[in-house]
Amino acid sequence: MYAHFIVLVQHFTFLGAWQKRGLAWWCCGVLQAQSCQMTAVVDALTRSHGQASAWVKRLGRFLSNPRISDELLTHGWIRWLSDRFASPHWVILVDETKLSDHLSVMMVGLAYRQRAIPLLWRCYDPKRYPAEGQVALIGELLTRLRLLVPSQIQLTIQTDRGLGTSPDLIRCLLGLQVMFLLRVQGTVRLRRPRRPLFRRGLRWLRQHLADFPQEMHPDFFFRPDASLLC
Repeated sequence: MYAHFIVLVQHFTFLGAWQKRGLAWWCCGVLQAQSCQMTAVVDALTRSHGQASAWVKRLGRFLSNPRISDELLTHGWIRWLSDRFASPHWVILVDETKLSDHLSVMMVGLAYRQRAIPLLWRCYDPKRYPAEGQVALIGELLTRLRLLVPSQIQLTIQTDRGLGTSPDLIRCLLGLQVMFLLRVQGTVRLRRPRRPLFRRGLRWLRQHLADFPQEMHPDFFFRPDASLLC
């Protein structure tokens, strides 16, 4: 496993030789331990390589190195994926998950073979949501992603029902000029400009969409699975 990771980290040209080795060993330990906790990673590496005290010092120096920037690591990781995943179109998944009751994670990932490859994420206390709010948080992650992914790669953003019913999120995605697919509940309601609240369901709306003014649905289509596609 280390042999594969040491090849991968060669693409992180801003790292020195020892830093590349530290990153490769850390990745190996995380996969073997299936955990990011230092004790678990050290235990996993100790079973096959060296002593625990040596790993604690080695990995500790790597993780505490102030010259290793998360932003540079992210840039190197996405650049490597762009070279390896030769597709002009990426489907980007946006999802929020919770690790027990002590950590929440908003993640932006690349859809690949019914899995999600993490690209960018933000961790926070589930009881203290980021002050900027959910839409601004997602918008910041997607803006960074658009700057890191080569411009010739087209992005389609996909969110689940828990996030897709936000009008502010739709406006944010339109501002980013990306395509998007938002899953919404079948009971979703639409408010037309200067008109009463539209109380019909999505099934009726899909059948009568042509009757609505063009400015209400310039590029929107409703899929059979109750998704809103732009």
